[in-house]
Amino acid sequence: MLQILQKSRQTLIAAKKGVKLGAKECDSFTIEFCETVKKAGYTPGYYANTDYYKNMYSSVKNKGYVFWLAHYKSDYSYHEPPIKCDFFQYTDRGTVPGVSGKKFDTN
Repeated sequence: MLQILQKSRQTLIAAKKGVKLGAKECDSFTIEFCETVKKAGYTPGYYANTDYYKNMYSSVKNKGYVFWLAHYKSDYSYHEPPIKCDFFQYTDRGTVPGVSGKKFDTN
């Protein structure tokens, strides 16, 4: 099953262009994206950190989309999600055997 997820960066991109997007816009843009993906026959979802999930999303949480949470503790020891999610990214400092000198997001 192919899943297509939306990464919540709209507010950051808009801010760089002088446009302020709030929670209402973030929520509605994410729903619009996910519904478009769903109509195309794919499994939609969204990716966010804990702050975005709590402060930028409301309606999207009740739509049944796949949710991928990025949440890191300062010591990167956190391996249990603080909120219910389908995928959990717990570090951006993961390693891959055979690949040296690079760090990776790890789920």
